Amino acid sequence: MSTATILSLPTPLPGMSTSDLESELLGLAGHIAAAECRFLQLLAEFDDRAGWAGDGIHSCAHWLSWRAGMSLRTATERLRVAHALQNLPKIAEAFGAGGYGSRPRVSRRGAAPSVGAPYPTRADETVTVGCHTTGRGPVSRLAIPAVSGEVGRSVP
Repeated sequence: MSTATILSLPTPLPGMSTSDLESELLGLAGHIAAAECRFLQLLAEFDDRAGWAGDGIHSCAHWLSWRAGMSLRTATERLRVAHALQNLPKIAEAFGAGGYGSRPRVSRRGAAPSVGAPYPTRADETVTVGCHTTGRGPVSRLAIPAVSGEVGRSVP
């Protein structure tokens, strides 16, 4: 006996309440963040293995620009963040779980914990995470408390 799988089609947008729109938006943002984190983890590993090496390819960023169709500047930034996340496992874990909701932009200050307070009190007690940049600068930034155990780790 065969069972048919019935796919439910998305609710038409005009028929959704504002609350339902918000809920779906936030749920999708978490899925996008988790997928982006996985992409960055794969990218860092691919670079570590020099999977990009070949005739005429100068770097992993060059390969990513060519193969994924992004600008070299964007590819370089993605690669920098991918390698930075290798050194910030707790932040990478939260990002992978959809905790930061967008592409990370890790500050060059490095991560240090907030001492005894739920929110950082100094700039060097945060890790900056923000959205993908456009030609006019970052779309947005969010300073989050650094995760305990990632003290003094410098971000390249």
